[in-house]
Amino acid sequence: MKKPNFVYILITLVLSFKLHSEIKFITGIEDLPIFDLLEVDEDNLIIFDKADSRLVTVNLFGTVNLGEVKDYYENILPNFGWKMINKKKYVRDSEILNLEYKTKNKKVYLTVKIKPK
Repeated sequence: MKKPNFVYILITLVLSFKLHSEIKFITGIEDLPIFDLLEVDEDNLIIFDKADSRLVTVNLFGTVNLGEVKDYYENILPNFGWKMINKKKYVRDSEILNLEYKTKNKKVYLTVKIKPK
């Protein structure tokens, strides 16, 4: 069996660290990544967090491609344990995550809601 090339391993580690370090999260919600070019509407961020459940509503917006945003969440949410029910609804443990997309004046608006089942 051939031993792994040290340079290959080093490049893989650096790239994986770089990719992981670029993921942004909503403050207080460590398992909900933000698409890179979207901004959080901090004035309308709602978080009720209890020991056994939580309610979260967050609005994101930005001048981005709607398809890229949808692809991003479709691909990244399963990495955080969210199982896709459909392209706008995910489930994990005892929670449901809903994504609501809108476009207006070349901007994408995304509302993310997390609630108990």
